[in-house]
Amino acid sequence: MPDTSLPDEIISEILSPALKVADDVFADTSEVSPFADYSESTSAYLLVCKSWLRVATPLLYNVVVLRSKAQAKALERALAGNKRLGQFIKKLRIEGGYGQPMHTILKFASNVSDLYLTLQIFSPDSTEGLCKGLHLINPTCLILHDVRKKWLRNVMVTRLVGAIAAAIPKWDRLCILCWPYDMTGPRVESFVRPLVQAKRLHTIVIPSAVSASRTWNAFKECPLQLIHVKHPVDLHRQQQISKKNPKMAALLKYGYDVPQGSCDVELLHIAPALNPFFIPMSSASTDVQDTVWSRVLYFAMSAELAADVARHDIPLRFPLLLVSKKFHRLGLPHYYAHIVLKSVMSAELLKLALSCQPILGPYIRTIVGTYMSYSAESMLAILSKTSGLVRITSSLIRRTLKDDDDDDFDDYDFPSRGSISWIAFDNMTRTSGATLHECSVPITTRQNVSPTVFSHLVELRKMEWRCGTTFVCDATAPVKALPKLSDLLVWNSDKSFLTVLSSMLLPSLRRVVLRCEDVKGEKFLLVHGSKLSELEIPISRVKEFSVNVLDLCPNICTLSFSWSDDSFLDEKTFLSRTPAASLTKMKMRMSSDDIQDKDARTRCQKSIATLPQKSLPNLREVRVSAFQWPTSERDIARDGWVRTAESLLARGVSLTDKTGKKWRPRLKARGRSSK
Repeated sequence: MPDTSLPDEIISEILSPALKVADDVFADTSEVSPFADYSESTSAYLLVCKSWLRVATPLLYNVVVLRSKAQAKALERALAGNKRLGQFIKKLRIEGGYGQPMHTILKFASNVSDLYLTLQIFSPDSTEGLCKGLHLINPTCLILHDVRKKWLRNVMVTRLVGAIAAAIPKWDRLCILCWPYDMTGPRVESFVRPLVQAKRLHTIVIPSAVSASRTWNAFKECPLQLIHVKHPVDLHRQQQISKKNPKMAALLKYGYDVPQGSCDVELLHIAPALNPFFIPMSSASTDVQDTVWSRVLYFAMSAELAADVARHDIPLRFPLLLVSKKFHRLGLPHYYAHIVLKSVMSAELLKLALSCQPILGPYIRTIVGTYMSYSAESMLAILSKTSGLVRITSSLIRRTLKDDDDDDFDDYDFPSRGSISWIAFDNMTRTSGATLHECSVPITTRQNVSPTVFSHLVELRKMEWRCGTTFVCDATAPVKALPKLSDLLVWNSDKSFLTVLSSMLLPSLRRVVLRCEDVKGEKFLLVHGSKLSELEIPISRVKEFSVNVLDLCPNICTLSFSWSDDSFLDEKTFLSRTPAASLTKMKMRMSSDDIQDKDARTRCQKSIATLPQKSLPNLREVRVSAFQWPTSERDIARDGWVRTAESLLARGVSLTDKTGKKWRPRLKARGRSSK
């Protein structure tokens, strides 16, 4: 049988990008470690096959990052069992003390060239092994991590400082130092003295230009060749440093090789046209020319990007309309396609433009604005002429209902000043009801309105409702209204609003968010609950239902609860007649105040940990919106969410924080470490 395996050299090239740790990431001294991640460990590559194990082992051990006692003990066992592994270690990042195992690790890792040590070590973590083993290695680069304001002065840190200072004279290869200090003090002096006496440093990395002068004064007796300032410094500040201390400035290198604002852009030389009277596509028909130039202007005017109001890199579009009459005629539809009303004046100007040129109205596809309520008459006139409108929203509202089925309902609030009048809304439904896909803008309240207004919205997919209008609930309610409505979010409403929707068929409805505390919603879910795949509702409303929410929504896949301090989940919430077989994800939306309150936090953790598995047989994920996983071993040991996550994992359920990261179990030490 022919050998089809790849050569080790090719496998190494394939695996290197996945296993490589960038130098700047390894040396990162930020408050939160860049390795405080909960993704799959890179060691999983070694389990693919024997050839990957053989090739990837040296790559994996080339850079070692230790973030817990259990990891240190596991590495100690590995090195003691196979002494060759220690020879692969070139860079060693130690984010704690980790006790006696560090002595064994340093004993076998004699080829370490880059050493990262932290002085943020809390009791009961021990630095005994580190202190005993530092003299066993001979690094080229030393990276120190320490807080810049209040230093820890416990016994373990004090011993480690002394051990580092004692080892520096023995490190005869040490020539690069990553220096965290911009002040003086006993701790700083304990490092400076042996470093200066050794006179080997030629490169020092400092966090900012603020510490450049002190660093220069402290180490100017060393043969310095470079002082690297991590953060970029503007050109004016660089000139000030050069004038003040030219000798020091000659050694400084900043975060960017070319300072911002000082680089000259080399313009490409464009040869003159051979025929200055050449007209592109002059032999083509007018329709072909218009089609081509319209498409060119579509991209030149960033028509697609202009719909995203969060972008700030869209170039000026108006000058393109002034190039020629043809560009003006063909560019107007792209220019007016997406309107952003940033002020009252912008609404007035748009009203004036539409009154002078009514042909512009059908060009408008999107209206985004925050000053609509200050321009009531203008908005009425504008919405009466926009017959092609697809989306209307407020610029201060992020998209709460996402386009992708896998996206979440996020927690953002409506601005009150972005509302339109009820008359304007009524006119909009008549004018652009056949094209409108999304309506996400508050509407002023009106009394006793006929629900037939919704019958015009035949293309509406997403609706965010914040309006206290009362509707006349009678037999004239349009049963077939809103046929394509799939996403509905109710911020506040009169109870008659859901009553009217309960009388409609709403065949496309799939996702519903009920943020309104004053409206019960049970009748609405009784009618439409079987269609829903996603639902968010306050816990206080669920507890008032006469029928279990899981029975009301038997096909629900994602169930979200708005949590409040005076309400919490219990087993009764999930005691449905039949198990919720479709439910795979559950989300808790808590306020920052609730998450800070210890009792409320404990109740929430207990409720999540005791979710009944019998009623939720296929639940795979629980997401809580108001907390984030801890990033240090000390914080992990004290965190109640971690204990909750561990209990859920035993049942095959993942707990996710507000960033969407699932908890991954930390490596746990078993048995005794080798000596």
